[in-house]
Amino acid sequence: MYARAIRTYQTVADESAPPARLLDELLARLARDCRDARAALLAGDLAGKGRAIGHALAIIGELAASLDHDAAPALAGNLAALWDYASTRLLAGSADRDAAAVTDVERLVEDLRAAFATAAGGAP
Repeated sequence: MYARAIRTYQTVADESAPPARLLDELLARLARDCRDARAALLAGDLAGKGRAIGHALAIIGELAASLDHDAAPALAGNLAALWDYASTRLLAGSADRDAAAVTDVERLVEDLRAAFATAAGGAP
């Protein structure tokens, strides 16, 4: 009973959250997925690596799909290229078992998260 109430509350909280907060939460989770994937790679945990990279790629897909190319064509184009690069690096990191490729994406996401936080008026 309580679990259902908590899920309902979380859904309402998510749907009414400001876009800047949602973006920050997505980028934070994406960075966490990268850290988890890197740790799994270094530990030889291929299933864990697959889960973390799969989730990271799903977030990247959602972020790329949400770009409004009509409102800001140049910015959307640059972000689309960035998400393509991040996806490519994660896939390469997964296929080649290359933790450095995953670390590249983690750093990129953390830098982007800090930039968006600054632009939104928050501390990075």
